[in-house]
Amino acid sequence: MLWHQDSHYLGADTASQLLVSVWIPLVDTDTANGCMQVIPASHGWGLVAAEMDPDHQAWRPLEDPTLRGTPLSCEMSVGDVLMFTNLTVHRSLPNVSDHTRWSIDVRYHATGLTPERGASDLPGFVARSRSLPGDEDTYPSWYERYVESGVHTE
Repeated sequence: MLWHQDSHYLGADTASQLLVSVWIPLVDTDTANGCMQVIPASHGWGLVAAEMDPDHQAWRPLEDPTLRGTPLSCEMSVGDVLMFTNLTVHRSLPNVSDHTRWSIDVRYHATGLTPERGASDLPGFVARSRSLPGDEDTYPSWYERYVESGVHTE
């Protein structure tokens, strides 16, 4: 996968917001099976200029981010979690092993934030809101939005 920031996918408007990704490996990960890599402190760079790479159908920075920071390979065991912000430059390494590297991504953002891209692809779920408890979702209400988004097909 190419180096990127999640705000490239969610929209430049999210660069001023805090979105937290939680990456959870379901198998042990290492450099052979495609562990995550991050560039420490890259969240402090702001949103870096990027373009859509037509060969990969993925965003990539216009300049090589490894010229500004040293990549850190995040080899992890089942039960570990990696948390990073929408501005952290990261990627997964290619999986050259003989098995699938399974993982789950969970993203958090404050209620009221509607990214210009991505919101219709994966509708959010309001799990808890102290200020607006009536806005909390039930599974059926979220599932209905999920089906209506067209992401889910039976």
